Amino acid sequence: MTGHEYPSPDNLRGAPLWPLYVIAQAVDASVGQIPKRAIAVTVEAVGADITLTFHMEEVRLSDIDDIHSIESDFDAALGPNVTITVNTVIGWSVESRQPSSTRAIIFAVRPSEWDDEYEPGQF
Repeated sequence: MTGHEYPSPDNLRGAPLWPLYVIAQAVDASVGQIPKRAIAVTVEAVGADITLTFHMEEVRLSDIDDIHSIESDFDAALGPNVTITVNTVIGWSVESRQPSSTRAIIFAVRPSEWDDEYEPGQF
């Protein structure tokens, strides 16, 4: 019996599109575990290089535990064919608010909850 074969950028093994597969796995790994002080969580997939970024108001020990738990679940879902980098940053820059062909926002608080200067249409 062979081990489970995971999709990768070079061999999707039935996954519809690599970035969508990565986004789905990031969302699944995050369900019920988003840190309390998270402003947003983004995921970026450039080939086998995956970056999961937690944009935080501040970081406390309980947040670090949540981040590690998400990272562990995400790593288990994607398997050994990728490199996952996890970043934790304070704040959420305008540049990182823009989704791209490689980056998606998988969680964001409502702007009114954290940004008094939010204007409709800003995103």
